[in-house]
Amino acid sequence: ERGRGGAFVVVECRAGRVGVWRRELGTGRGSVALVGRGTPSGDVGRVRPLGGLAVEALRREADQWADVADVLRRRLTTDEGDDPERRTEIELQLADILRTELHDIEDAIELYRVVLSRESDHPKAIDALETIADDPAYTELVIDDLVDHYERQEAWSDLIALYERRAAQVAEPERRASLLSCIGETYRDGLD
Repeated sequence: ERGRGGAFVVVECRAGRVGVWRRELGTGRGSVALVGRGTPSGDVGRVRPLGGLAVEALRREADQWADVADVLRRRLTTDEGDDPERRTEIELQLADILRTELHDIEDAIELYRVVLSRESDHPKAIDALETIADDPAYTELVIDDLVDHYERQEAWSDLIALYERRAAQVAEPERRASLLSCIGETYRDGLD
């Protein structure tokens, strides 16, 4: 249904619930604002405002990742952010969006570190840091985090592979020598 100011309202019914949202029309991508959800009673005045989860889902569909990131940041400041498990889940979602969609690698790394500060070997955070380490531009930023993890896990072959990968990337002779020394020490001490 056409609305005021170049906007239209879409009403969708799924599983006995009505979702109402408004899409602003402009020169670029449409800006989506979720208005509310109610029952299929036909009374639009009864539509209740939606919470952050629904807004987040709709903006994901609309490929508005900066908006999704803002919704996730706001969720961290609510009661939902007080629950440690939910907080970790939201922080990981936000970090993944920063890393993969918004290409803000440094802020993503900081969020992964926040998660690791509470749970030192969180598998999703470690996997993400390993993926970041594959990019030569960011390996140095995450190498200490991964070294700590590999040493705690006694994952000596992973540690050696990380050192070797980084040694192949660096141009400074002193840093390269230091990494090669770490490789030798790991072979000597870790792989006895």
